[in-house]
Amino acid sequence: MLSIKQKKHRRPYAIFAVAICLISTGVYFMMLTLSPSVAPLIFTKPIDAKSLPKAKIGENRIVIPRIGVNIHYDKGRTALDRGAEWRQPDHGNPKDGGNFIIAAHRFSIQPTPQGTVEKSPFYNIDKMKIDGLYVGGSTGENFMLSTEEKKQIFRIAKDEAKDQVALIAQVGSVNLHEAVELGKYATELGYDSLSAVTPFYYKFSFPEIKHYYDTIIAETGNNMIVYSIPFLTGVNMGIEQFGELYKNPKVLGVKFTAGDFYLLERLKKAYPNHLIWAGFDEMMVPAVSLGVDGAIGSTFNVNGVRARQIFELTKQGKLADALQVQHVTNDLIEGILANGLYLTIKELLKLDGVDAGYCREPMTAKATPEQLAKAKELKAKYL
Repeated sequence: MLSIKQKKHRRPYAIFAVAICLISTGVYFMMLTLSPSVAPLIFTKPIDAKSLPKAKIGENRIVIPRIGVNIHYDKGRTALDRGAEWRQPDHGNPKDGGNFIIAAHRFSIQPTPQGTVEKSPFYNIDKMKIDGLYVGGSTGENFMLSTEEKKQIFRIAKDEAKDQVALIAQVGSVNLHEAVELGKYATELGYDSLSAVTPFYYKFSFPEIKHYYDTIIAETGNNMIVYSIPFLTGVNMGIEQFGELYKNPKVLGVKFTAGDFYLLERLKKAYPNHLIWAGFDEMMVPAVSLGVDGAIGSTFNVNGVRARQIFELTKQGKLADALQVQHVTNDLIEGILANGLYLTIKELLKLDGVDAGYCREPMTAKATPEQLAKAKELKAKYL
């Protein structure tokens, strides 16, 4: 009788234990689905970072001691497709959506909901339909960054873009030694060309400006695109001065960010074998009409598709259609400028799922509620 009574008492405990296991399992998988950055903490054993062997030169590994991660990791999209993660290789990736863990560059460990693959920064190259990336330009707040920060950006851009598009590194600086250092670094990374803004602030003579470009080229051996933006640098060069720069065979041409269309026409006629990239997004129709070879623009981060339409329609002689797209583009640009150029571009990217961070002070670091509302309005109306 005693043994029978004991069995009767055990059954509720057994049922209770099974229920606890089922509830715990359910909670874990719910956490895994909703917050993969938290769930692994339950079952992973922290790694003693001091006990880890030093990584070999050229080896990429992800080591996150708190959640027990110590795996080999290749750079870029391929590694992410495979799943740089700790438990569930098939749970998700940027291509197919789903939850995944990534520890690389500018991303944080957080879930990516199903169906948001097109919101990934990896998708931005395809989405904006661009042919290249101009890394370290004015919109990237380049001149408020340290040398090491600039290098990090060059490396990240190369790691992620690889050879999908052409890469141009803007290395210009009022400090020639820094420009050379950055140029060497970008060249070693495999950038297709360098670009350098004309040295600014001080009233440099043209021989000093020419020495600046020739030195960067000689020290790096890379191609060069002159970045001419007179309204910010105060450096105005004429036909003859461009001709002097073009005597260096490594100078491919100029990023022409100016509204002087007479000079633009004269440059194209005088030096037809040198390339011109238009730098004013709001004046693409006249620039393309005058024969520019391409365009590099700040608003292409969010309006690249229209920019390509303007370029191609103008080239095809469909000026009325090109102007219609230019009108819409300029309405968008007008709104962006009124709301704060750099800040608003970042907010528009955020609204499209790309965390572009915040502006570097002394620029206004964070948007006001009114600026956020305006950014949402611009996106809804134009993007």
